[in-house]
Amino acid sequence: MKLQSTSILFALILMAVQALADSHPFICEKHQSSLSTSSSKYAQTVVGRGPRGPLSASWDIGVQITLNNVSQCPVDLPLNESKEKCNTGKILTSWNTVILTEPLRYERDSTNRFFRTKRLRDIINEENLETVGPWIEAGCSLLPTRWMNYSSTPPAYTVVAMICYDCTPIRHGEYQELFACEWVVTLTLTIQNTKDAKENRAKDLDIAQRQREQTAYLAEEERQNKRLAEYLNAISSLMFSNQTLDPLLRAKTLSVLRQLDVKRKREVILFLYEAKLIRTDMNSGIPIISLQDINLDNIDFSDLRSPYTQLTSNFYYHTHMSLRGVSLRNASFQRRTIYGSDLAQTDCTHADFSSADLFEIDFSYAKLIECNFENARFDSTNLQNANLSQSNITDEQLATALTYQGAILPNGTIAKNKNLLINDDCINGHSKNLSGTHWMILLTAAYGDAWATNILHFHLATRGTQYALSKDRIETFGRFLTRGDAWFTMGSVWTWGILGRVIDRGIHVWYTHLFSPDRLRALAMDVTNTSTAIALRDYADRLEHRHEAPPLVGNRHFYTSDFQVHRRANWTVALKMHSVRTIATECLNGENLKGEHIGDGVLNLYTRDAQYGNGEEYENIFALLDWQAINGITVEADIPLLPCHSQFSMRKTTFVGGVSDGNYGAAMMDTATHNLTAKRTWHFYDDFIVALADDIQDNTSALLQTAVVSRLLPSASTAAGQLIVQWSNGTKMVLADGIYSFPSSEPRLLWFHADNTAWMVLGDYGALTIDCRNKSVIASFGQLLPKK
Repeated sequence: MKLQSTSILFALILMAVQALADSHPFICEKHQSSLSTSSSKYAQTVVGRGPRGPLSASWDIGVQITLNNVSQCPVDLPLNESKEKCNTGKILTSWNTVILTEPLRYERDSTNRFFRTKRLRDIINEENLETVGPWIEAGCSLLPTRWMNYSSTPPAYTVVAMICYDCTPIRHGEYQELFACEWVVTLTLTIQNTKDAKENRAKDLDIAQRQREQTAYLAEEERQNKRLAEYLNAISSLMFSNQTLDPLLRAKTLSVLRQLDVKRKREVILFLYEAKLIRTDMNSGIPIISLQDINLDNIDFSDLRSPYTQLTSNFYYHTHMSLRGVSLRNASFQRRTIYGSDLAQTDCTHADFSSADLFEIDFSYAKLIECNFENARFDSTNLQNANLSQSNITDEQLATALTYQGAILPNGTIAKNKNLLINDDCINGHSKNLSGTHWMILLTAAYGDAWATNILHFHLATRGTQYALSKDRIETFGRFLTRGDAWFTMGSVWTWGILGRVIDRGIHVWYTHLFSPDRLRALAMDVTNTSTAIALRDYADRLEHRHEAPPLVGNRHFYTSDFQVHRRANWTVALKMHSVRTIATECLNGENLKGEHIGDGVLNLYTRDAQYGNGEEYENIFALLDWQAINGITVEADIPLLPCHSQFSMRKTTFVGGVSDGNYGAAMMDTATHNLTAKRTWHFYDDFIVALADDIQDNTSALLQTAVVSRLLPSASTAAGQLIVQWSNGTKMVLADGIYSFPSSEPRLLWFHADNTAWMVLGDYGALTIDCRNKSVIASFGQLLPKK
């Protein structure tokens, strides 16, 4: 100690001994009363990498940098601006939903004293997901915050990153695999009076208390890590012992879960899942370890990546998980896909299921009080006798559930006789139009497909039991399939106009049927009407591409769905319209954002083995389509599409409908879109279709356009794949790949031909444009309006 005048100078050199707290890792404290502080004002980046195969752990310490102040790097600065002004220059690569190579950044608080580390971790549904470290004044702000075992190297295959300020990062250990941050602070204390001394004494006592708490925290962290490591080692050894030790596995698991904190409980659950010990899709559906009565409250399941596994992708997908009877109060399953999981009898009060995929989840007898279900998917979910009090589940979500019989609804009422499988309102109401209309939207290939699949499952599972469907309901369901679904099926695929918003999801997930042909044949054995039984077997054969099955031929107009189907032995066509009684399509959850015109008289033609094929004309075409030039629509082609707000705010008309004698048909529609109105009709015959438009009105200077055809072509090496045009003077030409424009002046283009189909444009038009690039053809012509 050295005296200097009346001041006492203290020099303290401290090593950061992994001083940790949940919100302040690597804390370097400054204690000030009447203190003046001088310290090194620089920062350095540090990146740690866990062991990777033969490579040992390592630490990369960057060069010194100066942190900008809060005026340049405030909280929530836009991403691009943050990259420009608050960039440390250290680039990190992460593997999540997408692979990202992004800089390590920082932001300052309003006092300009504290900062924290920040970086872009993932992009989901075009939304940037940022992750941040804790606020600190001095020391290291660490990412990710869930890793806290600083006495060891980072976990295998894990990258951690931090910015250290007012301390000096160093590597140590035998192989330089460990990290610490040294700091030096010089404090000058002026002794003023007794009052100051008392205040300083109180502060010293507070500091001492905090140090004791920190020591206790570190000790508890070490104990928690030790318990977890011992458990993982013990379970791993038991699993490889080839003995029947299920009771012992459960006993050890229940014991350790009662001793661990929330973070480490989550690691145990992920370990058990990856080890296939709590799966419902294995071991005849019975999990090896039951977690009944275990407390997993407050666990965040929204990101289940773990330092104890080597998972680097698909961490949003953990299906068929068994959590039956578990307490999950305040747990989060946000954005998770956990379909097929067993959450029956759980207590999920205040849990967050927003944007989660809850397909085929068993929530029977679960407490779902005040749960957040915003944008969650409920297809085939079992909500029987669940308590949904004060939750925000919607009527639309309930409508897609498998059952909610006996459930307490958000308003406190109890659902009576609302079992999807046996209720008259559902079977008879759904089949009234035989088209699969859902909430005024024709979705035969989405909700309707799942609905029919569930009925088939239920029918086969309950045969000969008290729960079996009655004969009249089996007959009704058989008619629904043969007079409804079969007409919407082109070979083994749905016509794409009835896919709804799932058109954005890898199309073969929803384009093909969910129910199997064998289940149709099994249903045929139980219907008493002979013609229905034969039609079911023929439907099953066509789904399996059996050409010996008779084709489904005729015309059917689905009057409450504004839809007409015309089928011939070698070609089929589907016409989709909309009116005041229907909604053209849906655009929820950021999907189908360009589908405004799907119901504006879209005419989808199938000519390649149409009764038995795979719908090759439109296979995976949807990313290539010009959505203002889809089959058959008349629109203003040079104005933007409407924005999506769950639905498109479209103009609706009353004069929309059709007629059919079972073999031939016609349809008509008063079209109204943006500023355009028109009267349109379609007439269906054995070998041709006539589509007419009249009284086309538009009071703007927009480009009015009718799309004739938009589809994929067969291989250009085949005759069907050649695009041939002919003029009125008899000249013919095969078009090579390119874009062509043909004026209506003489000699005018009479017709063009491809894929065994010819298209002719009748009447005057501005110009006919044919785009035959990318193995597809898009043909459209501009309208000529009469002069006013």
